Amino acid sequence: MSVSPLQFVTANTRICAYFINEEESAWYHGTVTKVHKVEGAEYVECDIVYDDGDLWLNTRLYEHDFENECSEDAWRFVDNYQTYMIFRDIRNIKEYLMKPQKKNTSFLVNTIMTCVITACIGYAYNLWGDL
Repeated sequence: MSVSPLQFVTANTRICAYFINEEESAWYHGTVTKVHKVEGAEYVECDIVYDDGDLWLNTRLYEHDFENECSEDAWRFVDNYQTYMIFRDIRNIKEYLMKPQKKNTSFLVNTIMTCVITACIGYAYNLWGDL
């Protein structure tokens, strides 16, 4: 018998959501404040307060839209350009978000090193030009 991720959505569940729209895409963190479980339904309705102050009332999370995300502690929910990450343990949010940042960090380091090398070459060229 499979475990339903919906059973872990309770008051104080931390939510990590990736929102995509025409202007921007970004990660948002929030907390479930109230859960409205409908008996026999494939979804739960919950109120979510995001850390930036936004309040989303009656947000529906459907069981069949969850995908197991590498462990029993995290599931991904996708619906209309919104991705919800449901975590039983807040530490998993930090661990999950640090994985993509490693790639970005190496890109940033490579970019900075390229700029430094280019600046050194330009400085050396200017020195030789003055001789």
